[in-house]
Amino acid sequence: VDMLREAGETGFLSTSAANLADALYAQGKYEEAEEYSQLSEDSAAPDDVASQVQWRLVRAKLVARQGELEEAQDLARAAVAIAEQMDYYETHGDALMALADVLRLAGRTAEAATAAEQAIDLYERKGHVVSARRAGKFAEELRATR
Repeated sequence: VDMLREAGETGFLSTSAANLADALYAQGKYEEAEEYSQLSEDSAAPDDVASQVQWRLVRAKLVARQGELEEAQDLARAAVAIAEQMDYYETHGDALMALADVLRLAGRTAEAATAAEQAIDLYERKGHVVSARRAGKFAEELRATR
């Protein structure tokens, strides 16, 4: 990311920054995740749908953790809406899983389970067994808390 930024390259920068933001989020490094999600947003072209989805799904999870659940839901739903326009099943599934996570934090477990189940279908169509299994486990946990 630093090399791309220094070179002034924005096409790969926006996607790389969004992916790094998601990895940092997964590690619990929320402040850094916010920084790279912002970099992705700032450098993403309007028609770069992968980056537009990715920075939104990370930001949605970050905003939800800050207690801004309505804004988080709006961001996650926007990511899903953009992803629906693409043929990238994995990215679409990731957006649905971010929405499921945000809905869970908002106490909307039935809707969260539905989003996770939709993600399972997309992951399976892609052949992404690990993500399908992870989404299935999440959906089961949600169903158990209803």
